[in-house]
Amino acid sequence: MNLKNAFKVYSNNFYLVWKQLLYTFLVTLFIVLLTFLLVLPIINLLKTSGWFANVQIFIETMYTSPKDLNVLLKNLMAEFYFLILQSFKLYWGNYLAMIFVVVFVSNFFLGVSQYTLGTVINSKLTTLVNRNYTGQLLKTLKYSTRYSLMRILISLPFWLLIVGFVFIYGKLAKGFLLATLLLPLLAIVFVLIMSIKQTILMWYLPALVTNREKQKMGQTDISKTGFRQSFKEICSRFSKAFSSQIVLVLIEFAILSFGGIFTLGVALFIIVPSCTVLSTIYSFVSYYTEHKEKYYLNTATIVTPI
Repeated sequence: MNLKNAFKVYSNNFYLVWKQLLYTFLVTLFIVLLTFLLVLPIINLLKTSGWFANVQIFIETMYTSPKDLNVLLKNLMAEFYFLILQSFKLYWGNYLAMIFVVVFVSNFFLGVSQYTLGTVINSKLTTLVNRNYTGQLLKTLKYSTRYSLMRILISLPFWLLIVGFVFIYGKLAKGFLLATLLLPLLAIVFVLIMSIKQTILMWYLPALVTNREKQKMGQTDISKTGFRQSFKEICSRFSKAFSSQIVLVLIEFAILSFGGIFTLGVALFIIVPSCTVLSTIYSFVSYYTEHKEKYYLNTATIVTPI
């Protein structure tokens, strides 16, 4: 029921996707520009070494002799790793800065936007008031920064787990057939890890936003707003919350995969912000339901959790 209601709220407030799309586009532009400046010396190194010429040969082989792809790909990756390791002492600062920008800076901005979305969604669901996205982004920057940094800290072990499993997959996937057979297993592991992470974080944002609103109204008899409190609450209902998150992650994973492949990545421009908006809406809907708080499904329907 929560997932069904979340989809209804999502469709009734689709304008948030366009706002999130603009935000995502500007942040992506900034991240790409910053990354390009950091990776430019490495690109020049790969170019002068002839690695890009080998990439062109690999692409041509995809159409002329597909049976040789596995060998060429291995050689290409081996050459890439060799060049990176050989130049690490020279460009180690660029590598570390690039990882920091791509992983941490991008996720920081994502967390800031999620908090902004949370304040807008909470206002719409509880009072039907449409808050300005940009206004909330600037007004709540202090709170969204704290939330985003905490979110990154909590997510870090799960990211490392995913990297570890990808590394293991790379070691075990010897040959095209084995790599293909192991790929679904890697996808299952990815979905499970992401579902656990999303479950743990699910009520952290709603608790912060709703309790901050209550504090602004002068209500002092409220629960603690930290992650520890929301974590205790989610643990008491973990199996139910985890099951719903698996479904949500599978839906998002399927849409991202098929949408990205069949539209050559074009659909990702709308799918990525859509997933952010949908997951944020779901966290609030499930939070209201479990805490027996009323919310507006639309202008004519009020949901009263029992």
